[in-house]
Amino acid sequence: LRERALTCALAVGRHEQAAVLLRAAASDVRSRDRAALWRRCGELFAPTRPDEAVLAWSESLALERAQPDLRRARRELLESLGRNEEALAELELEIESAAPGARAELAAHGADLSAQHHGASAATPWLARLEAEPLDDADLWIAIARLHRQAGRPEAQERALARAAALA
Repeated sequence: LRERALTCALAVGRHEQAAVLLRAAASDVRSRDRAALWRRCGELFAPTRPDEAVLAWSESLALERAQPDLRRARRELLESLGRNEEALAELELEIESAAPGARAELAAHGADLSAQHHGASAATPWLARLEAEPLDDADLWIAIARLHRQAGRPEAQERALARAAALA
């Protein structure tokens, strides 16, 4: 019943009433159910009130950390809002629980995001994390070399180019 009331309140734009319903429901249920409730609320808020969706998803993740798809959605929403520092922090948490193959992709994204918004030297910790992964993609090593060159690290650039050449 509360779920329907919450959905209806959000559908007609009564966000304050939805928030009251959500808080009341959250206080009455177990932690796991509360996490699902906050997650659902964030999903409903995401299209029209993204800042509130971020907050709702934060509540859900605080109650139940093991939600990789929600963590990714939250990070992507933060990026779309231009909240890059928060997105990078979320990316760190994503990497902690990611499978080995996915860690490289996430670290590469972190390097790109850092370089894009803070300059090539800000990508250094992400590049170190990326280079520690078993990479078998020559194009990725070339991208790493490019970031090292932009950051003024010729030795690291040469190492990355050598790894790319070994894979070609």
